[in-house]
Amino acid sequence: MYNVCNRTFTMWMKIFLLALLIGSALSLTCLPCGMLTCVEPQGCLQGTVSDVCGCCRRCAKVEGETCGGLWNMDGRCAVGLFCGGWEIHDGEEQVVPIMFGMTGVCFPVA
Repeated sequence: MYNVCNRTFTMWMKIFLLALLIGSALSLTCLPCGMLTCVEPQGCLQGTVSDVCGCCRRCAKVEGETCGGLWNMDGRCAVGLFCGGWEIHDGEEQVVPIMFGMTGVCFPVA
């Protein structure tokens, strides 16, 4: 009986530690904005959006450009666009918003 309980405890401890490691690997840590030197982006076709940490500006993504990704590292879409992907519903392809952490493409809001 003791051996079974010990193995069960060990298994749950491994699962717990793995969950902690995955959580820390997916976390985002930003420097204080005052420590950064931001360069204002030039030549943006549809304006600017804040970066991942909200400190600097970067060009907004335009229709057809890659967007999203973990913590929106691939960029954010311009006003009037959303980050989406293709899914099949009832045999038809439809554009749907992406889930957190997924990479998509900027589509116009219908």
